[in-house]
Amino acid sequence: MLFFIFMIICAICILFCFLNNKLNLDIAVTFVLIVLSGFIIFIHLIIGGCNLMMKTNYNKDELKVKYENLVENKDNEYVVPEIIEWNKDLTVNKKYQRDFWIGPYIPNIYDDLELIEVK
Repeated sequence: MLFFIFMIICAICILFCFLNNKLNLDIAVTFVLIVLSGFIIFIHLIIGGCNLMMKTNYNKDELKVKYENLVENKDNEYVVPEIIEWNKDLTVNKKYQRDFWIGPYIPNIYDDLELIEVK
């Protein structure tokens, strides 16, 4: 959400640049607004990218361990509800990962995982 707010601020700043002659704004003011919004967007992308990379590595390892544990214990009747929940979550997350609008924001950690058959 913050990213889109910063993008709107940047677009407004660029609009002020184009309307500079009509609004009689000082060029320094518009330049400062553009540099400030660009800096905010840059910092936001850096922080978001680093955070996503750290979460991706942790989540991928965690999901692989959970998958292996569920496959080993799939005959246990107490694990069946957890396997069903796993299959639902995996299906939804794979769908979101391949979505055109949401997909770029979801890391590719679900490709190596498969659904678990319940007997």
